[in-house]
Amino acid sequence: MEKLLINALSRPPARVAIVTAALCLGCTDAVQLPVTYRVSGEVTLNGSPVENAIISFVPTENSSENLAVQSVTNGQGKFDASSLFEQGRVRQAGILPGKYAVEITKLKLPTTVDVKPTNVMPERYASVKTSKLSVIVSAKEANEFRFALRK
Repeated sequence: MEKLLINALSRPPARVAIVTAALCLGCTDAVQLPVTYRVSGEVTLNGSPVENAIISFVPTENSSENLAVQSVTNGQGKFDASSLFEQGRVRQAGILPGKYAVEITKLKLPTTVDVKPTNVMPERYASVKTSKLSVIVSAKEANEFRFALRK
């Protein structure tokens, strides 16, 4: 058996396979992510879908686990939110359960670098302090939210 192992280690492909297998023995400690729940919905302004709106979900409960989450709408004004974990290296669909204040913006990018982007949505929706928008992400119910905004 020992002679067989030495012969196997003397061949480069076998050496690589054995070293790789040995290194992977320590790879079983996968990151345990918290359970998130699907959050989706739609943003409209005066009845029309808003493309590229940025929806920010800001936790209102003091929790070290709940993080702010952002999502962007598609061409039909629809979104599916996902959370970032492990300092932004791991994306997972959904949001942690809890209460969230919501702010919605849409940025118009400038044509020159010396001008800041401008928000083209009504300003009251750009801050959790003035938007009066909130959601509760539940583990037991569908988390489908429609934000029908008015100018």
